[in-house]
Amino acid sequence: MKYLMMRLLLLIMVVLSSSALSSETFLSHEVLDVYDNINGQVVEQWPDRTLFTAKVDNVGWLTVTGTFPEGVWQPVSQPIYVLHLETMEVRHPYTEDAGNTVIYKALVSTGSNAKAYKLEQSVKAYIHEPSIVDEQVSITHPDSYETWPKGYVFTARYENRFYVKATGYFPEQGGWQPLSSPRWIFKPVELQDRTQPRPFTREENTTRVAVIDKNNFELVLYEMAGEDVDKIMSTPVALGYDRCLPASKGGKCYYTPEGVFEIEFKLFDPDGISWCVPPKMEAEFADKLANGERCWRGIMGRHALHFGNSLFLHGTSNPSSIGSRTTHGCVRLRNNDIELIYKLMKEGDKVVVTESPESIDFSALHNRKLEKGAKAG
Repeated sequence: MKYLMMRLLLLIMVVLSSSALSSETFLSHEVLDVYDNINGQVVEQWPDRTLFTAKVDNVGWLTVTGTFPEGVWQPVSQPIYVLHLETMEVRHPYTEDAGNTVIYKALVSTGSNAKAYKLEQSVKAYIHEPSIVDEQVSITHPDSYETWPKGYVFTARYENRFYVKATGYFPEQGGWQPLSSPRWIFKPVELQDRTQPRPFTREENTTRVAVIDKNNFELVLYEMAGEDVDKIMSTPVALGYDRCLPASKGGKCYYTPEGVFEIEFKLFDPDGISWCVPPKMEAEFADKLANGERCWRGIMGRHALHFGNSLFLHGTSNPSSIGSRTTHGCVRLRNNDIELIYKLMKEGDKVVVTESPESIDFSALHNRKLEKGAKAG
């Protein structure tokens, strides 16, 4: 029975993987009718600028394979179809050198759906709710507004393609405060999303293991519960140089070490994580240091998870490097992908770096995690 269950799990993974990889990503530029079948009944409508994946396997129609709620790709629960329109834009979110990220199970966020935004421009925040008639927005009291300056940070629980409804703010001193009444900010508006990442739900007594396959430049995230091993996602990565620099650059040797590690802590900075040249790398960055440059913000993205000896899973300002040996030992991911890993993993989860992932004993890793938890309790 266990063997049959594992075979069935593998089959489901293959079906989902092939569905995602054989699809193209589209961005709509008008309201879309969604059908239950080709030439069938309209079951819902999508607003313009909806991102979705679909197969181009019928003349004039697209078979939808997934959508992006909360910015994360999810497979559709049953077949749906949209007309293949000329106004649709085909998107290529990943480099051609690295593979796609594949999600193998539905992901559900925890906590509030409120978002925090920082204004990148001065705006008018209207006090009275606007009205929308026939896709046209009208301001009922155009003179009733406040001017919010660039840099103002506020929270919103609801927004649509016309406006953002603000319900709280962050004063310069102190924590979050509710607004006395909602304010409405019209789009388009330049905003920086400063929302703290909300973890995805997970069952108790589960262990998650990020397996870094050094041969295939791939991270595969697994979840273990009892004797079951479930694949959650896979994504390409960049790894350490696996070589030594010349003496003129300091002669240091950089590689991503193999072994079993543990997530020790996590970092999130909405402005981008700052990285500074450590003393041991000064020879390598001598030219930058001579120009007064030592620290850079954002080259590690906004999310990072520490494991091992000064090693991180982190994002990048150079997504074209994914799939290559270009790091000082860290495991580098595209920014959207490290955000997923950040929300899926927690302190104590495992990271296994290996050239032979087929030899991993998942049961031993899970039992070790449970024994450690029991001793801590």
